[in-house]
Amino acid sequence: MAKSRKDSRGYVLRTGESQRKDGRYSYSYTDLNRKRRTVYAKTLVELRTKERKIIRDKEDGLDPMLADRITLNHLYDKYIEQKYDLKPSTKVNYIYICIIVLSDRRLEKDLLEKSDILI
Repeated sequence: MAKSRKDSRGYVLRTGESQRKDGRYSYSYTDLNRKRRTVYAKTLVELRTKERKIIRDKEDGLDPMLADRITLNHLYDKYIEQKYDLKPSTKVNYIYICIIVLSDRRLEKDLLEKSDILI
């Protein structure tokens, strides 16, 4: 039976986790672009908190390195890229709502009509 990997305090390390010689912990993972990334933490608890956040961001299809700084415009663009089989009227409605929400025209809805939007 294989022995589990443990840190200097006897805690079992999970896949991707390791302890450095200076006592810090590191977690290595592969991002969505298949590039190897590593995050560091002083404690194992802090590292596992970062690890959970990275896994959640990857499951949501976000780049874990940019997830905290992603803009609504970028998130909307990613959403629309996934919608490949939209009817033209639905796409116009999505764009119309996006323009209203992302701009300061919330109170000026009458200035922009759906017919003004070209695909």
